[in-house]
Amino acid sequence: MKVLLICDSGSRCAYAVTMDTSKTEAELLYKLPKPDIDGDFGILEYMSDRAGFVYILWESMEKSIITQYSQDGQQLLTTKRTEDTARCMTTLMTEEGEKLLVATSVRKDALLWSEIEKAKMDTNNEGHLLNSSPLSVNYDNGEIRNVNNCLKALMWLHGVVTWPLSTGTASAMFDDHDKKRWKERLTFFSSLISLVVLTFTSMVALLLYLYCYFGRIDHFLRFVSYQCYWPSLMSAQIICLAALIKNQVGKRRNISWVKVFSVKCCARIMSSFTSKTGTIPLPKCSAFLILYLLVPTVHSALKLTFFITLETECQNFPEYLWLISEISVAYFFSMFCYFLYLNRINLERESEIASKFIQQHVGEFDECISTVTTFFREYYQLRKILVPWLNFVIFNSTFGLTVFFTWNFNEIVLPSSTTSVPITDSYVLLITVNVECAATRVIGNNFCMKITLSSSII
Repeated sequence: MKVLLICDSGSRCAYAVTMDTSKTEAELLYKLPKPDIDGDFGILEYMSDRAGFVYILWESMEKSIITQYSQDGQQLLTTKRTEDTARCMTTLMTEEGEKLLVATSVRKDALLWSEIEKAKMDTNNEGHLLNSSPLSVNYDNGEIRNVNNCLKALMWLHGVVTWPLSTGTASAMFDDHDKKRWKERLTFFSSLISLVVLTFTSMVALLLYLYCYFGRIDHFLRFVSYQCYWPSLMSAQIICLAALIKNQVGKRRNISWVKVFSVKCCARIMSSFTSKTGTIPLPKCSAFLILYLLVPTVHSALKLTFFITLETECQNFPEYLWLISEISVAYFFSMFCYFLYLNRINLERESEIASKFIQQHVGEFDECISTVTTFFREYYQLRKILVPWLNFVIFNSTFGLTVFFTWNFNEIVLPSSTTSVPITDSYVLLITVNVECAATRVIGNNFCMKITLSSSII
């Protein structure tokens, strides 16, 4: 004989029935009523253990609780409510061999709580909350801590910090709470100053380049190429600095794309990367991080090589400033791309979660509408910053590559001769979306030569 638990979300209760192969009908054992809670709670999931205790996860759109029932259907325990909606229940074994009931969140894919320790259960309708931190997991804490620190550093680099509001009194200036507050203020100031210094030095380097090479005929094409290359790199820190100022100062006007760089939004997104139960592919993200660091490293090595090969009298202050600015801005631009990549990965995960939620809650129209609205709100916020920025960067990169190839490939080396034939006549330069450039040059009246240069932008 098997005992099954049938959950009826319509009547907000559960039924325990027996399934006997010798009988054609199931026999009702007992009814598990809805606990004494306010609001419209529905049954989401249930589970039972070897001792015969039954656990039901009741949830609404904002809160979740877990109730425990005995073998005869008597309610024994009700956990405290949590503000985050839980979506499933699992069991874990502690190092001492005690079984714990764990509820996980579908939106964070992280542990909401580890509760109802079996050795401490009682009947006073109060659950023992062992841990309420979503980033505190009982296994592999070292890896989780390292990922968490890396994400905090990434948020600090892009100005995703907030100024803590002072609520304490003057007499409690140096207690533990205010020490933490001063640490947050120091983090805010350091992030703001780093963005301001990086933006200021980049602007000085650009203006100095304009002063040195503006109007020079022999440097015209390289000058135009540099003016396309430098603003594209500077766009990253300008966006982060503008978002930081808007999040701290401008509270009246609501700008959707600024929320991508808010602490509340980023903390919720980044918490998905510090959980073993989540679907975020950490190896894939780590591989892309290495790639995003490799590209500016190669760029910096080329710049350093060019600077070292310069003559001593040419290594002046402008060259030093351009070298330092280009290396620092290149690394910042690469990390900015990686930050947006993490947001896109999380958005893909949110779409999968929303799709699964709709499939499992087809009859609950209001909840499905709320889930879809939340997803598209996040999608719209990210799209408002990605589309204009990508259009700007791709246009500048395409135009800059055009003038770069025009300047550097201004002569043709014939295979049958070691002499070079300079291109002095007019020629045609074609460029497509995937940046395939073809330069056609008519030499004399007898033959034509075509040079094809191919590259790609990731």
